[in-house]
Amino acid sequence: MDGQVVLYITHEKFSALPVSIEGATQPDPILMKQVHIKYLSDRPSFLKELSQIHIAGPAPDIIIVDGLDHYISNPKSNSSGQVAASTCAHLLDAAVFLHNKRLKSSPSSLSSLQSCLVTSVSTPSSNTLPPFYEIYSGYFSTTLSITDIEDTQMKQLQCWQKGEGRPQYVITFEVGKTIRVMDVMVGAELDADWSQASSTVT
Repeated sequence: MDGQVVLYITHEKFSALPVSIEGATQPDPILMKQVHIKYLSDRPSFLKELSQIHIAGPAPDIIIVDGLDHYISNPKSNSSGQVAASTCAHLLDAAVFLHNKRLKSSPSSLSSLQSCLVTSVSTPSSNTLPPFYEIYSGYFSTTLSITDIEDTQMKQLQCWQKGEGRPQYVITFEVGKTIRVMDVMVGAELDADWSQASSTVT
């Protein structure tokens, strides 16, 4: 993120600082000034912000949307599936613009489209798919899911690529005053352990 501008969109104001990762260095205050937070209450204001990405000064390098599902459902619509697809399309268009802008300014950049966009949606309960999951997966090829582990205070973060039969990696962590990483499984480790690890997730 060094030198890059981040646009962070959310409908809720922060009541406290995010929990830090145990052992990680504190964010550099100078870098944090590169994070521009926009509090947008509904879908019209969200879509307006996306439509102005190309004229923003400076244009962001990365878009983070906290609660995409909030913008899809506010205001409510009788055509919620069409609204979800349209909202995702607008967001992806903005990310494609940023991606192409970065490549144009730095042709040797290793930037990928996924590195320009991060968005979150909520689920009714742990280990259940969110409403409109099929629509989301049609627009976004990488999915990060966080689930609770039965009878523990721990959670698992799983990174899935569209069409793959197992996650790319699984991170087990515990949330207290800090986020403590307990285990990381990648590649061949998942080939051997994924079925066992999955059975512990609720």
